[in-house]
Amino acid sequence: MSDINLDLITSYNAVKNNPNEVNRLLSLYHKHHSKDYYYKVKNKYSNNPNEITAKFIYLNKYSFRGIYRVYKNGQSAQTFSGECYY
Repeated sequence: MSDINLDLITSYNAVKNNPNEVNRLLSLYHKHHSKDYYYKVKNKYSNNPNEITAKFIYLNKYSFRGIYRVYKNGQSAQTFSGECYY
């Protein structure tokens, strides 16, 4: 499988190989969910595929209108929304 979006490919593989760990991290993110926590997660860097995946899913779920965007340098461009988009 290939795609220009490495976070998408990483997420596919992490969910396939470690669904329980990804779910554990997502549960933790949802437990602490707030605007400040959203930006803390957004600005956190990790090489761990499970953390990358949980971050990818969490940011998509709570970003403005559920839109996923990144800058040319690879940094997340999403802004916080109080609504959950799925």
